[in-house]
Amino acid sequence: MAVDIQIGAAQVRNRNPWVSWVLSFVTLGVYGAVYWYKINRELRDVSAQLGRPFNNSPGNAVLAVTLGALVIVPAVISWIHTARRVRSLEEMVAPEAEWVGPSSGMTVLLALLGHFHIVYVQGYLNRIWERASATPQQAPVVAVAV
Repeated sequence: MAVDIQIGAAQVRNRNPWVSWVLSFVTLGVYGAVYWYKINRELRDVSAQLGRPFNNSPGNAVLAVTLGALVIVPAVISWIHTARRVRSLEEMVAPEAEWVGPSSGMTVLLALLGHFHIVYVQGYLNRIWERASATPQQAPVVAVAV
């Protein structure tokens, strides 16, 4: 079951990785494109909230994995860049974390072997969202004169 999480002004969703994969499979990839848009938007919004925006375009990421997949290269580039963004976001949220984000190579391999990259990437995102929501957001300091 998906759970919405608020990280500052950004809203993300903690999704069940296997449910996301099944929905992509059952809808013949339509949900996979929607999913790819949503996670790239979440990455963009949370990175901006943390002060180091990725400035990625979720729409371009979807075009790369849908129409761009016809020539393979744009889809591979999108998978690689998204995996790198997840790793970068992990470093922003939990620099002391012992786990390292998804491997770009493994993401591409799993994407080519039946879209299992959805399970792989979402597993890392869920850990990042949990860590980020548990981390207290810095509140503005207000000085009161007495």
